[in-house]
Amino acid sequence: MILVGFGSYFAGKLGFVVYKKYTLQVQINQVQSKIEKLQSSKEELKKLVASLQDREFLKLKAKEEFNLKGEGEKVLVVKGILEDPESLSDEGQKESETNAYWVKWWNIFFGVK
Repeated sequence: MILVGFGSYFAGKLGFVVYKKYTLQVQINQVQSKIEKLQSSKEELKKLVASLQDREFLKLKAKEEFNLKGEGEKVLVVKGILEDPESLSDEGQKESETNAYWVKWWNIFFGVK
């Protein structure tokens, strides 16, 4: 009888240890996958930092994003690209002028519509 009691006690302990080991292994796997994801994002961020330190890349981004021009560069306006030049009437030109960036910022800061 005593042996059965000890046997069931140790079997219960063994089951608990096996369950604990399984849950710890699951947690380890989750942490390892998270580490891998963070390492890949770290590599992407390193590439981004390297590209942001390149002056040519910064100039190109400034031109693309903010419509800026470099020193000594001239802006060239090409007319006649539209399929139908009459499609831009006086109303269309006025509308495009009011949609200029500075007008949008003015409206945002001063609430004028």
